[in-house]
Amino acid sequence: MIIKGIQRILKSDIPDSPQWFDQYLYLMNQFMETIINALRNRITFTDNIQCTVKELTFTHGTEQQVGYDGGYAGFLILRPPDDADTAKAIDKYSARQVAAGKLGVTVYFSGAGTTTGSVKFAILG
Repeated sequence: MIIKGIQRILKSDIPDSPQWFDQYLYLMNQFMETIINALRNRITFTDNIQCTVKELTFTHGTEQQVGYDGGYAGFLILRPPDDADTAKAIDKYSARQVAAGKLGVTVYFSGAGTTTGSVKFAILG
């Protein structure tokens, strides 16, 4: 993202503002600077969402253990299986914490003859 022409808001821009407004301007300018720097440096999905993104091949109805770093706040499918030969979709999935840093993930595919598929997912931390 390209951000142009954004400057700090100065007290002189709002000369009739009350004294307490100085603290607000300081906080607002600090916030804007942080956001602009993050966007200029191309913050990534994993940085922004605080997650670990993985892609693994799952077999229908079979739990697979997946390791991760950090905390565990949830599990999200980012991309279902990608296969031109069969109409693969995910009927449902489940994730349970097996141990610290380890999830048990089970994926259930729909579609005739679908038994395995590569699934991209995020472990939210």
